[in-house]
Amino acid sequence: MSISRRKGLSLLEVVLSMAVLATSVAVLGQLLDSARWAATRAALETQAILHAESLLAEIVAAEVSPAEITQQPFEEDPAWNYSLLVDETEFETMLQLTLTVQHVNPNDIVDAEVSLVRWLAVFESSEQETSP
Repeated sequence: MSISRRKGLSLLEVVLSMAVLATSVAVLGQLLDSARWAATRAALETQAILHAESLLAEIVAAEVSPAEITQQPFEEDPAWNYSLLVDETEFETMLQLTLTVQHVNPNDIVDAEVSLVRWLAVFESSEQETSP
C-alpha cells in the first residue's frame, strides 16, 4: 500500500484564488472611488453654503431692495456662480429671497448646488418734503 501525499496546490485552486482576489480588489477600488467622490461633493456643498450665507449677509446689509440675478459668477472664483430670485410674500413688507449657488466644473457639469431661502423685511422710506 502506497500512500500518496499531495504537495502544493492544483492549477484550479490557484486560478480560483486569483479570481477571488481580483474581484475583491475591484470591489475595494469602487468603494474607494465612491468614498472620494462623496468627500469631494461634501466639501463643495460646504463651500456653496458658505458662499450663499456670505452673499445673503451682503444683500441684507445693503439695505436696498434686492433685484433678481441670474447665473452671476463670483469675482474671486468664476467656477462658482449664483442666482437670486425675489418673490413677494403674503405680507406687504416682506420679500422672499431664494439664493442658489452652483459649482460648475470645466466640463460645464454642476458638481454642487445649494439653495437658501430667507425672508427680508423691506420698509419704504417715507420722506416728506417740507416746503418753506
